Amino acid sequence: MPLRNNYADSREEEYACVRLRGSMLACAIALGAGFSAANQGPRVEWTHYANARWGFCVDYPSGWKAIALTDGSGVTLHPYAAADRGGGPYISISGLPDQPPVDNANIVLDDSPPLNLAGNFSRALDSLKQYDHASHIHVLEKRPLQFEGFDALSTSIRYRTATHGTDVANKTLWINKEYIIFTATLLGAPQEVHELEPMYHEIVKHRFRLECSLGN
Repeated sequence: MPLRNNYADSREEEYACVRLRGSMLACAIALGAGFSAANQGPRVEWTHYANARWGFCVDYPSGWKAIALTDGSGVTLHPYAAADRGGGPYISISGLPDQPPVDNANIVLDDSPPLNLAGNFSRALDSLKQYDHASHIHVLEKRPLQFEGFDALSTSIRYRTATHGTDVANKTLWINKEYIIFTATLLGAPQEVHELEPMYHEIVKHRFRLECSLGN
């Protein structure tokens, strides 16, 4: 699920120290990405990622660290070049078949009817409550739009983690492309998400493409 990923187990531990790193985030972005907030103009060298499973691609700042998801569905992009764990803050871009919930999570029903974007978002919220035991979940945005000619949904939520009681912000763009749901998620502590938002929008709006040849 976009609100959960392969690094869910390590996320709780990472958030215990996330506030200590908050003051370092702006420097990490500026040094790692060459981004100047003073003139609102990026001086960025970009690195290219192409996904063989779903055919999408995205460019990200060369100073960031990209960690491919183990199932080949996408990638998480960390503003800390030395990041070696799956905690926030990060931007995650991935695609998964649009499937309804099943009792056995290992079963993929390729011929099952798809959910709509709002249904996927609701399912992700239920999963956040049931499996992550999150509390104080607030939906701040749920806005339909278009992305490259496909139906999309922009959502923003905040919630509190169960183990450490830390606050988390999550911004996700959901895209429905021919039975595949693509998600571009920004996740971290609220202040981190606020500081990373300009780069998130730059990446999603101008650097992310649903269809790319593997050589481009």
